[in-house]
Amino acid sequence: MRPFQADSDLGQFLAQTGGGLHHVAFAVEGLDQKAADLLRERGLRPSTPGPIVAATGWKVLNLERDSTLGMRIQLADAAS
Repeated sequence: MRPFQADSDLGQFLAQTGGGLHHVAFAVEGLDQKAADLLRERGLRPSTPGPIVAATGWKVLNLERDSTLGMRIQLADAAS
């Protein structure tokens, strides 16, 4: 895997670690603001106020690593 830009999130990750597992994505249905709010209520911290549209065209919600025991976790709604 190679990042499009060295200063991107993935580029920075590779510069710091040299490689390895970047994140785990879970396919979900119905990813919306309500889902983001529910995650917050349960102690997880989304990195954005609500889902965003990724380069893939999917709606995604990334969770802050300090709320997921250091693991990069992404929820992705491919049906969106």
